[in-house]
Amino acid sequence: MVISMKYWAVSKNSFIINMSYRLDLFGNIINAMVMILVNIAIWNAIYSEDNTFDGFQFNMILTYVILSLNITYIFSMDDYFIEKKIRSGSIVNDLTKPTNFFIYIFFYNFGITLFKITIVLIPSIVIFGLIFNILPPFSVLFFFAFLLSIILGYFVIYCINFIVWMTAFWFKRIFSLVTLKDVMILLFSGAVIPLWFMPQWLIDIIKLTPLDSILYTPLLIYLGQLPVSEMIYSVSKQILWIIILFLCNMILWRQAIKKIDIHGG
Repeated sequence: MVISMKYWAVSKNSFIINMSYRLDLFGNIINAMVMILVNIAIWNAIYSEDNTFDGFQFNMILTYVILSLNITYIFSMDDYFIEKKIRSGSIVNDLTKPTNFFIYIFFYNFGITLFKITIVLIPSIVIFGLIFNILPPFSVLFFFAFLLSIILGYFVIYCINFIVWMTAFWFKRIFSLVTLKDVMILLFSGAVIPLWFMPQWLIDIIKLTPLDSILYTPLLIYLGQLPVSEMIYSVSKQILWIIILFLCNMILWRQAIKKIDIHGG
């Protein structure tokens, strides 16, 4: 098999562990719902006098907000998993196992993602879809392109996260870097505010980074805001960023391994 069953077992265990914390599970669902409702209320106030704002209809913004906040939630990962392993020293045991650490951490977080999709995303989309007028995908073609783009966006954010997580080999705590990373992603990936409302000069700068590839590109595809030619370009850009970020991850990982060897790990 392309991916060994041992990695899928990691995802399964991660999923089961998250299921066992029932109170935390209930809190996560409520938190996700409240965040969406608050943002809907804000945009409803902006659109209170007109159904169109800056050329965009309210139901388009409504659909964007509900999808973006749900996807942002399921894209969140355990930012301190590696740091905790380094601080406890268990990282040494992980490195001696016959597994690829990069893939191992990916499948650990993928299990968390599957948990969030099952417990939060699907119920949320169903509930808000029944309450509000959420737009369907622009077309069947665009829907499948959206699914591809959202998967690529997940790989982009994972690679960005892994770079930040690797700094734990050099810094005692990575809380500040994680916070900075989260703020930048929330602001510049289109998670909170669609990028089309931002100044053009800022959009041009953001497009030079991988941030718009995380969320903004998939949602534009879902809403049919990209012509097919531009959609192909945007998806290709996502793939390119995955390759670049993956190479950066591998370089940083080799340096981290050397640091462990130097300190006798």
